[in-house]
Amino acid sequence: MNDQEWLDGLKVGDEVGILDDRDYISKVERFTKTLIITTGGRKFRKNGTSLGSWNRGILAEPTKERVDKIRQTRLANFLRQQVKWEELSLEELCRRIVHVVILLEISRMRQG
Repeated sequence: MNDQEWLDGLKVGDEVGILDDRDYISKVERFTKTLIITTGGRKFRKNGTSLGSWNRGILAEPTKERVDKIRQTRLANFLRQQVKWEELSLEELCRRIVHVVILLEISRMRQG
């Protein structure tokens, strides 16, 4: 299935990837004659390109690989912002890394 076929098959409630400066997953909230509107009010043309000049983005099919990459990037950014890793002792750094790995494994197990 190509991108346009995927876009043409969208229904209200379907998940979509929004690829812009902060890639994320959203849902189709509603349609107009010419637009696809996602949760939060983002508006996209029927070809998947966003309206407006300040935040260019596109709609993309939320494949497993794409969702995993978005989650990975968001988690890495969160961890970078929340902890000053270089200021931790080696022992504390190792302890926190083990904790993060355990939480990731629990998350994967819950997903399936």
